[in-house]
Amino acid sequence: MSAPARLFLYLLMAAGGFALGRYAVPGTSKFADPAQADSWENEASLRFWAARSKPLLEPDLPAAAKLEQGRALLDHCRLEDFPAVNDVLGNDEVLRPLISEAWAKADAPEFFKYLAAKSTGSPADLRAAGQLLVLWAERDLPSAEAAASRLRVPGHEPDPLKAVALAKLRKDVGLGLEFLTKQHQVLPDAVMVAELQAGQQKSPRWKGADDNARLELIQAQPPSAWRETLLQEMYQARLSKDPQGILVEAQESGRGMNLVAAASLKWLESDPAAAAAFFENQARHQVRSLLGSAMVAQMAATDADAAWEFAQTWLAGRTRTDALEMITNQGAAADPAASAARLANANPGPWRIRALTALHDAWNARDASVAQIWWSSLPAPDRAALKLAQSKESL
Repeated sequence: MSAPARLFLYLLMAAGGFALGRYAVPGTSKFADPAQADSWENEASLRFWAARSKPLLEPDLPAAAKLEQGRALLDHCRLEDFPAVNDVLGNDEVLRPLISEAWAKADAPEFFKYLAAKSTGSPADLRAAGQLLVLWAERDLPSAEAAASRLRVPGHEPDPLKAVALAKLRKDVGLGLEFLTKQHQVLPDAVMVAELQAGQQKSPRWKGADDNARLELIQAQPPSAWRETLLQEMYQARLSKDPQGILVEAQESGRGMNLVAAASLKWLESDPAAAAAFFENQARHQVRSLLGSAMVAQMAATDADAAWEFAQTWLAGRTRTDALEMITNQGAAADPAASAARLANANPGPWRIRALTALHDAWNARDASVAQIWWSSLPAPDRAALKLAQSKESL
């Protein structure tokens, strides 16, 4: 057979084969359609994973067992299987985070395409996207941020950009806070405290910031519950290391005022001379009152007369009278005669009557006859005031 004849025969056979496949064998022509072939493949994959996943969806299966079996199932999952696995198990509250994390780590861009294609903008869809974006941003922050911007619905919560903000906080606190401000984002207080708490200062997120730098950065943020919580934690951590810093900061900004009393005691224990010098030359207002009260309490434990003189000389107003009453009450049992001598020259006022009453009770319990002699020696106004106070206590 000549070459032209053979060529004609081959063409004729090829045409016949095409016609046979398209018309003589029903259904085979559909394989020529790639979209149809993909649809069949997806349906087959869905059925396959539905069958394998059925035990995980048993209503009585404990969460721990579900997670264990879910991890085993994902060990055999290929990249192309994730859509089917998510379709089958993605609505399960226990398994959804597990699947999302596995797919995000395996192929975050494809997972995002899947979510974007199926998203209705519902809170559940946006939460799923947020889980992905946090993981995605750990490896490719610019891509995750761009994806979040495309997916977000302005004014709707949760906002996918919050996931990006969280990722930025974990990389660099300063940049994360700056991003939150620019985007007008507000993360939950519990999240902010968990991410920025004192135990995290050595992690990369703080970029080596020392305690003072961390304090300044948090102080610079707008008022919020998480800011206040973190500041209190920071001041509490400074209490044992830098009691003087607590007092200075409280005096200058009002921050950490609730720790001043404890810081004063700490400072007086570690460096009483420095604390006394600060009190005399720098302390003002409430800090001065609290530090002065601590100094009186410390002196009164060993020298009540010195404490009394200090309170009379250096303290003023309610701080002074509270200190004098404390010294009297503290010394009433140990040396009632000395307490009585100090009270004899004290200025009148309600605090003095309370101190006289406490002294009389303590002295009477110790030696009633001597207490009676002291009571008889009091000026008439003091005896009358003392009787009135005792009668009110008995009512």
